[in-house]
Amino acid sequence: MHDFVIVGGGVQGTYLSHALSTGMGISDLVVIDPFEQPLAVWRQHTRACGMRYLRSPSSHNLDLDFHSLRNWAAQHGWDHQQAYVPPYARPQLELFDAHAAAVIHNNNLRRWRRRGTVGRIVLHDDCVDVSFARQRVRARYALLALGRSTELCYPAWSRLTDLHRDVIDHVFSPSFHPQKLSCAQRPVIIGAGASAIQLALATSAQSGRPVTVISQYPIRVRRFDSDPCFIGPRCARDFLAQSDYTVRRAMIETARAPGSIPEDVAQQLAAQRSQKAIRVLEDRVQSAAISGGRLRLKLAGGDSIESDRVVVATGFNPGVPGGRLVAELAARYALPRAEDGFPLPDSFLRWHPRLFVSGTLAELELGPFAPNIIGAIAAAKRLAAFLLEQSDPRPRAWQPLPRLLHQTGSSVAMRA
Repeated sequence: MHDFVIVGGGVQGTYLSHALSTGMGISDLVVIDPFEQPLAVWRQHTRACGMRYLRSPSSHNLDLDFHSLRNWAAQHGWDHQQAYVPPYARPQLELFDAHAAAVIHNNNLRRWRRRGTVGRIVLHDDCVDVSFARQRVRARYALLALGRSTELCYPAWSRLTDLHRDVIDHVFSPSFHPQKLSCAQRPVIIGAGASAIQLALATSAQSGRPVTVISQYPIRVRRFDSDPCFIGPRCARDFLAQSDYTVRRAMIETARAPGSIPEDVAQQLAAQRSQKAIRVLEDRVQSAAISGGRLRLKLAGGDSIESDRVVVATGFNPGVPGGRLVAELAARYALPRAEDGFPLPDSFLRWHPRLFVSGTLAELELGPFAPNIIGAIAAAKRLAAFLLEQSDPRPRAWQPLPRLLHQTGSSVAMRA
């Protein structure tokens, strides 16, 4: 029987497999993921939208030491001026991915991976059975490390053109490639968040043709996609002290800044707008029609835009990650959920005595940053506290993970 089975091998699952195996001495793991390579979806999405620099600081990386990425970059000759964007030394995507690959390789994290999609989880008093790809594994504990909802959000008008995906596509669709947009004569992007604007900047630079961005909302500039106050004790204590989960959800929504862009991207956009390389229309698409291989968009303000390639950058539909798998677990075992269907785990992130959650599934316990890299780090601290049999993990939640493990011993005993 395995110690842990982790469902999901993206950023969250990969980091937590590293934290459990390298940091906590758990020697028998299984990571189940639909993709052969770690971070496959991360790499697809970041390249699709033309990301150049991460929005999170370099201290939020896949290694256990906050300084690991910066030390690794210095040792491998990365130019400091090009590798980071101030403030907080936000790393270049290429650097982050290279460092992540080194962490995965140096710690042999691929040895835990098994490819497949989990179809069923059975919870017992003393173990967990996880079924995938005509296989079944048994472990003492399971951890759901799922990403955000995988259902792409398409505007209503775009769904009328489902038979014309050669003209319209979603930036996060597996079939989309940025080259398709760069080859267009009249490229149009729908949305004004980081994905849309980064894609517009990349397309303009590559094609040399004007790019039109259409958004019904004004462009918002925010340094981070959620208030970093919740990472530390000042806001986290108020959040955790709130016993009404409806209020916690409201706090999460207030702290987040969806559809916003960081300052450096806003500066690049302003420069491109001044040169007429990118134009931004604050309007709403009312309807769309295809004729002769071109898409004509009628805007609510009365204008019409014609394009031979439209890409929507409107994110994902809201909802609980895991879909039917999570819904069936909740129903079968009467697991506690909030009114919106999200899990209500305990302070150790246990949703059941044998089942843990992380990422978006843990946000009503961790806070608005739960889906991000720092959320995986926070989840690792809760797991460490459980394995170290601490009575309450919250008082030490703001200590760095290496310090927490050093104070209690770098290897933990697996609970029965």
